[in-house]
Amino acid sequence: MAKLWARIKRYFTKFLILEIPTTEPLLSPEGREAVVGLLGHAGFQYLLARLRYHKYLLEAAMRTSRFSSLEEVSHLQSGLFWCNWLESQVKRELQVQDSLRPAEESEEVAFKEAMSRIEFIE
Repeated sequence: MAKLWARIKRYFTKFLILEIPTTEPLLSPEGREAVVGLLGHAGFQYLLARLRYHKYLLEAAMRTSRFSSLEEVSHLQSGLFWCNWLESQVKRELQVQDSLRPAEESEEVAFKEAMSRIEFIE
């Protein structure tokens, strides 16, 4: 057992323990609104388009290229994995929640008043 432990200790010299606080939310409501606001930003749309373009290039390379080693295939697969992961994370964060709720009485009165002022022409 001592020999085995000595062999293991050769490979593992340091242990690093990270404590991640889970009590605070990762993104505050104001931060979430700011992230959702990125959806309309032209620069952000450009970055998303570049991400999709590179993903398609990697997919095309996987389908059409001949590889000299498994390492090249592994790199392409890794690139595809991380492109898909990043795209899914962006989509998840940018989902705008539908906020369907019953209208309040004041909203309903204002809506009926606005509808009564509309003149329909046939």
